Amino acid sequence: MLPKRYSCLFQYQCIARGIEYATSTKKINLKKASSRQWLLRQINDKYVKEARLKQYRCRSAFKLLEINEKHNILKPGMKVLDCGAAPGSWSQVAAELTNANGKNVQESTGSVLSIDRDFFYPIEACFCIRNADFSQKTTRNKILDILGDRKVEVMLSDMAPNATGHSEMDHEQIVDLVTHFVEFASDILVEQGTLLCKLWEGGRKRHFQSFLQTLFSDVKTIKPDSSRSNSAEIFMLARGYKNPRDQT
Repeated sequence: MLPKRYSCLFQYQCIARGIEYATSTKKINLKKASSRQWLLRQINDKYVKEARLKQYRCRSAFKLLEINEKHNILKPGMKVLDCGAAPGSWSQVAAELTNANGKNVQESTGSVLSIDRDFFYPIEACFCIRNADFSQKTTRNKILDILGDRKVEVMLSDMAPNATGHSEMDHEQIVDLVTHFVEFASDILVEQGTLLCKLWEGGRKRHFQSFLQTLFSDVKTIKPDSSRSNSAEIFMLARGYKNPRDQT
């Protein structure tokens, strides 16, 4: 089975080149039944089809769109940090909803800082940092240098570690990763700001949720309809940031 990161990248390459998935299946000539099954699922997935029609780079765009439709977290004029951005669908959505592209002249213009440890193609109206691992201090310092004295209203994380296939181990790794992401909020997130991050189900979910509740006024667990039912992924939405530094 192809990893999620590469599945999204492959999908974007197909969109960018104008290649039909059925044709791509023949060109790739995959021998593994699991990979052929994955490709067939992509071909038949309504969100994959809609992403291609609307020129989103990956079906995950609809997860953020759905969350925003219900919870209204992205608005014109907002500054956004998108970590785990590759191949760029969340940043595309964020740029549209914050008016970072300036297409609506009657609304305030926002900004989106997109970062991923992998290479990804430039995203319209976004400042991109590629081949930069958020878990490294040098990367976080680079973010701080770019922001300067500015802070963001929304922090987004679709980050995930490389899956090992062992669910509890993968869960432990993603909790550690997003914990660092939440801790970084004290440096860049405005008071009453919002944080949205992906998580995989597991034993530390409640502990992580409790951790968020110490820092935010409102914390919700979300499973978008566009998230596949057999996937362990969930999203934690935390609003009303209370910076602990401001309370000392």
